[in-house]
Amino acid sequence: MTDRIHIRTFGCQMNVHDSERMLRLMQDEGWVETSDPGAADLIVVNTCSVREKAYHKVRSAVGRFQPLKDGPRPPVIAVAGCVARQEGERWLEHCPHVDIVLGPDAVSRLPARVQQIRDGSPPIVDVEFDEGRPGDFLCLPGSRQAGPTAYLTVMKGCSHRCTFCIVPRVRGSMRHRPAQDILDEARQLVDGGVREVTLLGQTVNAWTSDGRDFAWLLGRLDGVEGLERIRYTSPHPIYLTDGLVRAHATLQSLCEHVHLPVQSGSDRVLKRMGRRHDRESYVSRVRALLDIPGFTLSTDLIVGFPGESEENFQATLDLVEQVGFDTFFSFKYSPRPGTPATRWPDDVPAEVKQERLERLHRLGQTLTQKRFSSDLGRRVEVLVEGPSRSGEGQLTGRTRTNRIVNFTAPGPDPCGRLVDVEVTRVMPHCLVGNA
Repeated sequence: MTDRIHIRTFGCQMNVHDSERMLRLMQDEGWVETSDPGAADLIVVNTCSVREKAYHKVRSAVGRFQPLKDGPRPPVIAVAGCVARQEGERWLEHCPHVDIVLGPDAVSRLPARVQQIRDGSPPIVDVEFDEGRPGDFLCLPGSRQAGPTAYLTVMKGCSHRCTFCIVPRVRGSMRHRPAQDILDEARQLVDGGVREVTLLGQTVNAWTSDGRDFAWLLGRLDGVEGLERIRYTSPHPIYLTDGLVRAHATLQSLCEHVHLPVQSGSDRVLKRMGRRHDRESYVSRVRALLDIPGFTLSTDLIVGFPGESEENFQATLDLVEQVGFDTFFSFKYSPRPGTPATRWPDDVPAEVKQERLERLHRLGQTLTQKRFSSDLGRRVEVLVEGPSRSGEGQLTGRTRTNRIVNFTAPGPDPCGRLVDVEVTRVMPHCLVGNA
């Protein structure tokens, strides 16, 4: 009987990419994917600990798999990712049915760890950081892949110490991948049918190697034949250099969109967050990007950070309107273990956090509708990614400015191609049209 793997993923693009890497590694060993955990011989829960809500969802998900251990063919259960690193051996105390605890830097060892468990090993905890050597940046094995888009890791970890952020603790300090390895994987991906890559790193635009910076790397990737589009996430504002702005203005494949986390519009709150940028420097940097025709921005925002006053929150609302973000992701502050902010009272009441979050969401909906409406009646270039989740025979893809477009198209399947779509409707989170 063929062995089957089920992966449940929580969190950001880095986790999605790590899950894909684990799946491909197991497929190379002859395993097949299943969407039914009850039919799986290996269950991997790939975890996120950036926010408290995600952490509790992970604990709940892992707990729900415990009854499967009493079945006729009990699966191997692995917890991977950031919460695996954060909790380590405590997972075995919380959830004795867990067989493997695998940190983000141990992804490549999943097949070996599974075999050890099958050979009778006691539970395994493997959560140490790697050293950032070339081989530690595991690319996807094989020629790749179903779909025209892919993630490509260029660096790991973060050496900043934002007071609210657990990433350095669970992902380690910055480690940079050699340029040639990045370019080689990009060419491999294109050979496998990829047309768009998203470069990944916790502070991706801090990448450097042999005195070369991130803008230089983008220029080299722009020369990869067959690579139509380049994106990157998540950059830090302090590394948004003049050279990077010029790259966006001049490189053909570099998309006219950046997701640039700001977290707050209040200088007082930004200082307490340890963000190393203030409001004025952030606005100055993004203004240079917005001078590029058609450029769009998105961001991350936290409400209810310790000590945030109504005036501080109003500064965030003002910043959102001033910049004119296309979209943003906003969250209520929650203390994360081991971060400096846990030493301060979580002094914004829960109901105030919720009320501020709702006000921010309402503003965001208004601005997104206004910004998206600029495409109404226009023809936009869309990279077709596949069938839309909305059904009704529609396809889906993204514009260069990162707007999702659901559309109908006559003729043969255009997946993986660039098509022009006439936008006929604006929805709360996407555009609708016809090719």
